[in-house]
Amino acid sequence: MFLYFILFCIIGFGIGIMQKNSRAAIFIIIGISLFWALIYGPWAFVTFAELMLGYFVTKEIKTRRNSNDSQYYINYDEKNVIDVDAKKKLKSD
Repeated sequence: MFLYFILFCIIGFGIGIMQKNSRAAIFIIIGISLFWALIYGPWAFVTFAELMLGYFVTKEIKTRRNSNDSQYYINYDEKNVIDVDAKKKLKSD
């Protein structure tokens, strides 16, 4: 049983890494759980929980990594950056 716990948490983690779209990831997890229900019946609920655990661990790691990165890096959007020196040159001409 512990082997299945580890296996499905790893699969959920992999889905979280590979799938950028949350809705698609949830559908994949539900599909795996429904397939597992055909084989093992009610154990599919546990499988669903294990897959979701792995998926949400990935989401949490990504969220924390992105929030930590934002402390050190300034993300400039090219459309919003104003070149002050270029404006001064235009005004002086």
